[in-house]
Amino acid sequence: MPTPCRHLQSKESLTKHTVVNMSKRSLSSSEEKVLALGLNFKLIPRSLPKEEIIQATEPTLRRLDKTTADEILVDISQALRKHKNHKPKPNREDRSAIKSLCQDKSIHILLADKGNATVVMDRVEYDQKIMDILNSGSYRELRIDPTVAIERKLQQKLLSLHRSGNITEQLYRQLRPSNSRCPRFFGQPKIHKKETPLRPIVASRGGPTNNTARHLAKILRPLVGNSQHHIKNSDEFLSIIQDLRLKPGDIMVSFDVVSLLTSVHPTQALPPPQDLAPPVDDTFVIWEHGQDNLQLFLDHLNGLHSNIQFTMEQERNGSILFLDVEVSRREDGSLAQRVYRKPTHTDRYLNSASFHHPKINSSVNRALIRRAYNIGDQKHLHKEIHHISTALQRNGYQPKQIKTDQDPRSNPLSGRGVPYTQSQLDKAPSSVTLPYLGHTSYYIQRILSKHNIKVFHTAPLKIHGMLASRKDRQDPHRRPGVYKIPCQCGKVYIGETGRGLPTRIKEHKAHGRKGDYEKSVIIKHSHAEDHTITGKKPNSSLASNNGTQDELEKWVSYTRQPSPATAHHQLTCISTQVDPPAAYSFHLTTQ
Repeated sequence: MPTPCRHLQSKESLTKHTVVNMSKRSLSSSEEKVLALGLNFKLIPRSLPKEEIIQATEPTLRRLDKTTADEILVDISQALRKHKNHKPKPNREDRSAIKSLCQDKSIHILLADKGNATVVMDRVEYDQKIMDILNSGSYRELRIDPTVAIERKLQQKLLSLHRSGNITEQLYRQLRPSNSRCPRFFGQPKIHKKETPLRPIVASRGGPTNNTARHLAKILRPLVGNSQHHIKNSDEFLSIIQDLRLKPGDIMVSFDVVSLLTSVHPTQALPPPQDLAPPVDDTFVIWEHGQDNLQLFLDHLNGLHSNIQFTMEQERNGSILFLDVEVSRREDGSLAQRVYRKPTHTDRYLNSASFHHPKINSSVNRALIRRAYNIGDQKHLHKEIHHISTALQRNGYQPKQIKTDQDPRSNPLSGRGVPYTQSQLDKAPSSVTLPYLGHTSYYIQRILSKHNIKVFHTAPLKIHGMLASRKDRQDPHRRPGVYKIPCQCGKVYIGETGRGLPTRIKEHKAHGRKGDYEKSVIIKHSHAEDHTITGKKPNSSLASNNGTQDELEKWVSYTRQPSPATAHHQLTCISTQVDPPAAYSFHLTTQ
């Protein structure tokens, strides 16, 4: 019978368990140290991200009256001026290790499929495993990229729904895809399985159906789980079995479907009957029909479809594993339970040195304690809490802080005090999402809280974004946002587009060929002054889907231009320029 993972003996052994090097590259101690921090580790920014703060706050402030907005702007401006950069973590040596790993194009740095381990794999091996998946027969190659056709078809369908009154103008604009890109395919290594196969994953963010899928998910989510055979999570599973009593001949069994979602081609699937539970790949069964019939039942299941195969686990020594629970039978037939950690579990959590909001770090501890109380019975509770404390100390947490977070009087198990989630953010009437900056974030939060504006914090500068290379990189010029085109006279045109930059540039050129000078300010200027646009490649700036943010980015793009003292020509903007608030001028001009 598998048992919960033993405690790791030291931080060095934690590194050994959480960093799996399958590549030919020999990792230095600094590289191993950085990778052991976890791909979710956030680095301290080297400089204050003024532009992001301005872009994030301005849309909300524009909904306030001018006097209140100006007061907030002045207070935030003063807080930004007083900001002091934190000491970088990791240090210079660790940052050099990150740079070295980034520059090595012969490897992929991936997150393991299970266990939160970091895997280093040779790119050649990774590519071969990906091709093995694509050549398995479940996929077929297309002659052309269907993304544009799918986008156009969905646009027409949404327009039809809007014109017929089935969806509102606001929902139509929210769902309508624009400048879609092909979903990206990648794999996560299953290091717990022989030959380390990859789990195929399709990232659809930015794809033509992404917005519609997210909207439909919100509608369907409340309906999922209405079947009496569906289990939402471990808590619901335990509530179902807590009153069960096993008879002497009963057998606890779990069935697992092998690669359910990737084994069956859509053309081989049947429309689901009304009474069928949602598709799941883990099933818990109490079998009452004897050992011989159990094997016959498994053979029957595996004979239903050649691509849908089940594996079966029976109880051993009166215990069985299901989800993250170890279920054991007592002498009276009732069931006991405790927290179970799979052999792939690494005990690696968000490192305490990560530059996240402190409440995020505290929530790691509280979530583990909450699970210990919900899953473990009194017999195993003390041992589980000791395990949590030991694991967190290996992740850099101080014993005093661990004890404080585990105190029910200061941090109730109900979860009060945990930072707001994204779903709560969507419901907030007035809110701002800002990068976490340490003490400066608290100042800004207090300023905005006075005006009933909630503040949420993000952690954008993560090791994952610097090292992970599992997805194909997208051309930044294809993103919607703000761009600038220089003219030979030294002036620049700053514009915005909801499509890719190449598409917008073609439109400008087409207006010039057709003589539609009024439709393009830069073409009108070029024609009127007999100037030519410089050969420099148009520059795209930050991506944005928000008109207000685009205006703000115009300010930023304008203030990034060389000063007249250093430029060969007086630099002015051809497009209609939006003047930034005076409170922001200091920050936009002191880059």
